[in-house]
Amino acid sequence: METGVEMGRSGPSLAWRLAAAIALTVGFYSLAIAIAAGLLAVAILPWALGGANNIWVTLTGFVFGATILVAIFPRRIRFEPAGVLVTATGQPRLIGMIEDEARAAGARAPDEVYAVLDANASVMQRRRRRVMFIGVPLLLGSWVGLAFSALFILAIVWRAVQEERVLRAELSGYESYAARVRYRFVPYVW
Repeated sequence: METGVEMGRSGPSLAWRLAAAIALTVGFYSLAIAIAAGLLAVAILPWALGGANNIWVTLTGFVFGATILVAIFPRRIRFEPAGVLVTATGQPRLIGMIEDEARAAGARAPDEVYAVLDANASVMQRRRRRVMFIGVPLLLGSWVGLAFSALFILAIVWRAVQEERVLRAELSGYESYAARVRYRFVPYVW
């Protein structure tokens, strides 16, 4: 079956992925601008044309339309490090491993590395500097670190169960809500 997509060893070619990424980006911004324009038109046109005016529709359309426009335009957000800075002098083995992995992936190594409490790792670009966030459970390099993450999850579940008991006992109407919304965390499970 011919799809018109040039396939490489692991999927569509880089050119096809680039074209798809550009099309999706243009489509997203076009849709956002169209929705914002429609909301602003609903807010402004009745007043400009002298027809029936509803202040709530005007305010809602203006607030939502302006919010969408503000949200889609890039702005500089001040960088606040989320964790502890890890340096090559303090952790030479870790920084060496990160540099080796970046080299093996054909990517530039991060300029700054921060240890955070998430069980996750990520890299972001801040101006011309690459910043990596690596979770402490991953830094520990063992199941012990992930076990602590599991304990945090269990603590959250325990708190949710306690909160559910209080809501059932003290909030009128919560029983009917709980009957309609059966699953709290995992759909079709719990």
